[in-house]
Amino acid sequence: MTSVFLEPVNENIYNRVNLEPQYVTTRTPNRAILYLDSQDCTLELNKADILMSTISSPGENPSKLSYGINRITIPACAIYNNIPNVNPRNNVITFFSSNSGLFHTVTVPEGFYTTPTALITAIVAALNTATGASGLTFSFTVISGFPDRFNLNSAGGNYFFDLNSLGVKFGYQLWNLPTEQVATNTKIVGDIIGFYSRYVDITSDTISKYAKVRTLTTGKGSNVIIRLYFIDYTKPNLRVDTNFQRPVYNFLPSEPIYSIQFTLRDQFGAILYIPPGAQGTAGGFFWNIQLLIEI
Repeated sequence: MTSVFLEPVNENIYNRVNLEPQYVTTRTPNRAILYLDSQDCTLELNKADILMSTISSPGENPSKLSYGINRITIPACAIYNNIPNVNPRNNVITFFSSNSGLFHTVTVPEGFYTTPTALITAIVAALNTATGASGLTFSFTVISGFPDRFNLNSAGGNYFFDLNSLGVKFGYQLWNLPTEQVATNTKIVGDIIGFYSRYVDITSDTISKYAKVRTLTTGKGSNVIIRLYFIDYTKPNLRVDTNFQRPVYNFLPSEPIYSIQFTLRDQFGAILYIPPGAQGTAGGFFWNIQLLIEI
């Protein structure tokens, strides 16, 4: 909003004959675009959790990064995705074998799997790495009419998946493993959706401090300033949708800001997983954001 200054006016200036309007003086707010790019953060190892301040050396106390900000608007934001949908956040699977009477844990290799068949093939291969200990040999068959669902069969005994394994807890939008705790030799896996996370939340304790009402149970993941959804899991180098509601944040003019913290989180509230070596490299993962600042 443009600020308006009304000069003092004598109360007798108006009468029934002279109804001239009162003059006003307007001042356009001072504005500046602050462009932030994770590729500029050459020293930060984790590009998903960045703190920006005036500190230039260890042990230094921060000075005012900005002062007198009335409003911050976020006109644009983009994330370039190079995140494998099967990764250490979801690729550990634990299953019970009726043959051994024990639970066995396997790991699906990290990677970007672009089809349901590729995912179920990787699951079966991982489960069969424990055949010697579990006594079970796994295979799959396609369910007719449902290209994203499969029968997961075990020979040599029955099985079920541990509800607490990462592949079950955090892989339900990836491969949707069955959760019933009854040992059988055939279970349905799917629909295989293929997403590690359906969206990315850009959070900031600094900017969003006035954005919502909090309770004692409110977590870090609630300080969301932008939520961007992934549209297609089959494209590893995908720019996420930027058709978001552009937020506006009002500040007290007298309140200085000493630092601005940005954290990218997945839909489970954890810091977004980025594979080592892919942060800020050509063709890898990076993000940028524009802040329109008014004083």
